[in-house]
Amino acid sequence: MTVHAPQQGNDAAGVSLAGVYRLLEWFRSEDFRQAVRVALAMVITYGIALSMDWDKPFWAALSVAFCSLATVGDSINRGIQRVLGTLLAGVVALMLVALFPQDRWLFLLSMSAFIALCTYRMNNSPRFFFIWFAAGFTVPILAMVGGTVGANSFEIIILRAQQTTLGVVVYSLVAVLLWPRRGRGAIRGLRAHRLQRPAPALRTVSQVDGRHCG
Repeated sequence: MTVHAPQQGNDAAGVSLAGVYRLLEWFRSEDFRQAVRVALAMVITYGIALSMDWDKPFWAALSVAFCSLATVGDSINRGIQRVLGTLLAGVVALMLVALFPQDRWLFLLSMSAFIALCTYRMNNSPRFFFIWFAAGFTVPILAMVGGTVGANSFEIIILRAQQTTLGVVVYSLVAVLLWPRRGRGAIRGLRAHRLQRPAPALRTVSQVDGRHCG
């Protein structure tokens, strides 16, 4: 019993040190940092929206979720495209409500035609993919929530644009100020990760070859 006690203590210390090292690596990982960035941006966005007494503050939080990407540049680009798509959807929703306030079939057919146009442009213009994506799924929301009253639709569209812009701006500031990750660093990290992944398999193959040769 006394002979194995020091060895057991060393094993326990090694396990605890390995756990601490793993925890530190997790804190340093990009997954943890991205989770902190998104959570902090959502809390700030919700706080501002609630303090302004805006209706449907979850719209602003959805903007944070949609524009959160791996790098700062990608996130800002996605956020700008989401704002532009929301504005385009607002203009189209106002036109539909103004042109077909009582004719539901022409209203639905026109809205379906615009969604089909957005789908077509999504497949044929990858650079501006998210503008058409945001416009396509936002038009039904704005048109249905606002109803057939033009004033209500205008208020809903302005509110949606405000909250979308708020979420984009807040996340962009958080991404720039808190652990900013630019495109070059992200590419280098991905390349290093990809190069490290085959290492265990290669070690296993070399061990098997060594055993057969021996």
